[in-house]
Amino acid sequence: MTLFVSILDRYLVKKFLAVLTFALIAMVSIFVAVNYVENADKFIDRKVPTDIIISYYLNFIPNIITLTLPV
Repeated sequence: MTLFVSILDRYLVKKFLAVLTFALIAMVSIFVAVNYVENADKFIDRKVPTDIIISYYLNFIPNIITLTLPV
């Protein structure tokens, strides 16, 4: 019986992590897109280089994950 439970547990954990990963990627993408749209005029007005914007969002992703993970 323990073999059955461990196989079932692994299956459920795999499925849960797959859904969690997909949802997290989707929420982070939406969060970044909305934030970029809100700040695009500031980036353009200040002539911020693209590599700085990319670096900003790459460093901002852990913060976004901590905000969206409890959801």
